[in-house]
Amino acid sequence: MNQILALLIGLGLGIFCGVLPGLHPNSVASIISNIEMQNIGIILISMLGVYSVILFLPSIMFGIPEGESLISLLPGQKMYIEGKLKEAIYIVSVASLISGLIAFFLGFMMIFVFRELNNFIKPYLAYILIFASVFFILKQERKIYAFIIFLICALWGYVVFDKNISEPLFAMFVGFFTIPAIIYMQKDKKIEQKKEIENNKIDFFLHIVVGIIFGAIADFLPGISSPAQLALLSSIFLKTEDVRKFLAHLVSIEVSHNIIAISTATGSVARVGVVAIAKKFVEISPVTYSIYATIFLFSLLVGVYFLEILATNLQRKIQTIDFSKILKILLIYLTSMIGLISGIEGLVILVVSSIFGIIVYKFGINRITLMASLIGPSIIHLMS
Repeated sequence: MNQILALLIGLGLGIFCGVLPGLHPNSVASIISNIEMQNIGIILISMLGVYSVILFLPSIMFGIPEGESLISLLPGQKMYIEGKLKEAIYIVSVASLISGLIAFFLGFMMIFVFRELNNFIKPYLAYILIFASVFFILKQERKIYAFIIFLICALWGYVVFDKNISEPLFAMFVGFFTIPAIIYMQKDKKIEQKKEIENNKIDFFLHIVVGIIFGAIADFLPGISSPAQLALLSSIFLKTEDVRKFLAHLVSIEVSHNIIAISTATGSVARVGVVAIAKKFVEISPVTYSIYATIFLFSLLVGVYFLEILATNLQRKIQTIDFSKILKILLIYLTSMIGLISGIEGLVILVVSSIFGIIVYKFGINRITLMASLIGPSIIHLMS
């Protein structure tokens, strides 16, 4: 298999994973790893690159969490409900390219400082998470309710992850976010989208830079390997009310996290599953980092191109169909995927998590509070 064909296969798989919630690149990478073929590294890295952009489409248009960037559905979905799909796609595209380019060069530095940073921060990580969680709760208007939900979700996350269940995150966060979104969006029926971008200013550069830093942190802090966890921490320092800036921030976390993972893989750690699998077949060294990071950047650019095409065509089709029917189809699809992937246990997780998601929505509590389901188990693991 020549390199160009491998690149095309990777791009196709990345787009496919991005538009079909529940089909994660880690799962596809595991399947590919059992097939004898050449240039597996190119296939996997290009798949990850294009997926890093396309994955935001389901979260923006349908409120469906995808991969580890599920928190992105909060500002993205809100913009879609406000009729700002084009602007949301524009922000995702710009933030992806800027953060990808900066993270590309940051990756060279991380090759040399990763081990020292990792060893320095590791002993204090549990305390950092506890402090950040307390500070986050104190920022909420309904502090008592936020504390109760945070504690319950932390315990719920511990129970879920203590079980040997396939892809529990997907079931949990569809319940936390998507089910309440479907209930809410049914009231709005068909959502008319604005034809032009109202604000195309790049006034979110600072949020991108902070996102890049937090994305890098996700790669060298043990116990925090999910951009969703970092989003909770960064929400302490950044105002989340401006959905444009917060969406750009979350996009930059995802892109930076993935490209820096290629950098840290030159050592002994790869906290992104696709990169870890690729490392088994190809040498990711300080010399080859530039090659694979360039493949990632090119794939990211391809993802930006197809993101706009897919969003435009999908929205055009949505306008011709009863929106309530679309939501019912989504509900059936997601429930079926969870049952197929995670079994009966996954469906139980979906129901219980949906109850939490609806309660949070009804009480007006910041939905980022639900991220305690990730933070709590991490704290318990680090303290044990």
